[in-house]
Amino acid sequence: EIAMSAENPAYIPFIICGRGTCGKTHLLRAMAGGVARKLGSGSVFTGTVEELRAMASEDKAPGIFKQRLLRYRAIFIDNGHELAKFPELQKKLIDIIDIFRERRKIFVLALDDGLDRTTVDQKLRSRFEAGLVVTVKKPDLDIRLRYARAQCAANRLHLKKELLLPIAQRFQTIPSIQGIVSKVAAFQKRTDKPVTSADLE
Repeated sequence: EIAMSAENPAYIPFIICGRGTCGKTHLLRAMAGGVARKLGSGSVFTGTVEELRAMASEDKAPGIFKQRLLRYRAIFIDNGHELAKFPELQKKLIDIIDIFRERRKIFVLALDDGLDRTTVDQKLRSRFEAGLVVTVKKPDLDIRLRYARAQCAANRLHLKKELLLPIAQRFQTIPSIQGIVSKVAAFQKRTDKPVTSADLE
């Protein structure tokens, strides 16, 4: 549902908010991957604010950075709260967001809830407020269990529910669940035998 909303040209920019390790980055990258499959990987930019800042620094001639970004049909930016450190980058993004809205392109930004809005350029802040802001909460047990099951399927790992449940109970974040399932999958591949509760422990 969030991914479909992000692809709606009426919601530019589309902003994903959340505290700590609630899965913003995972969601952002999953959305970018889905859009890239539709539009082609060369049409989608996915990166962090720090990577954008580095790209802007490389382009010495005026307007080159803007031209590079406008070639994309979709932009997904992580660590949006880091924009507070780069006032010049904020100013450059104002024009880019305006053109993306006009051309009905996708612009998605993930940032921490704790962003001090006073550190963001007023014009850029008004662009944020004109878009759609979605808050991602910490995943509950049901979500973590479903995610663990999906990760097992992606890793071709067959775990019984009595083994999946302790993973979902003990690991509270999306990245930690992804990490432990990868480790269990590697263990099973190496040993070539079903994983037991003792193995998991």
